[in-house]
Amino acid sequence: MNSSMVSATDKYSISYTEEITGIVKVHVYKTGILEVQWYDGLDEIDLKSMQQLMECVRKVGKGEKVCLYMSVNEFVTITMDALSYAASKECEDLTLANAVLVDNLAKKLVFNFYLRVNKPGTPTKTFGTKEEAFDWLISFMN
Repeated sequence: MNSSMVSATDKYSISYTEEITGIVKVHVYKTGILEVQWYDGLDEIDLKSMQQLMECVRKVGKGEKVCLYMSVNEFVTITMDALSYAASKECEDLTLANAVLVDNLAKKLVFNFYLRVNKPGTPTKTFGTKEEAFDWLISFMN
């Protein structure tokens, strides 16, 4: 799907939401993009939380690869096991591309460290705005 063919209304229009109570909401947009929204009260993303997220992605995507957009709460930490799993072949098989909102220097440093250490096989990029991220993700979709 070409980003110029997607109306602004459709680009940000949510079709439905899947939820893992206390952990994450996954919003499914009409474009097919999945937005990962971790709960505000979550202070650490561990391996189990990441596995639950990816099971939700598998369910929502019906086994097909999807584009993920995510932002991280201000004070959330991510365990090394969760980071390694996020870069694994299992997760790679579920995602076409990953866009991450990085709205401050601390998040940027953490995410750049993740990219250097884990080297995900799926195209993964940081963005300063949701609009830039969605335009980039849409470029990966048919």
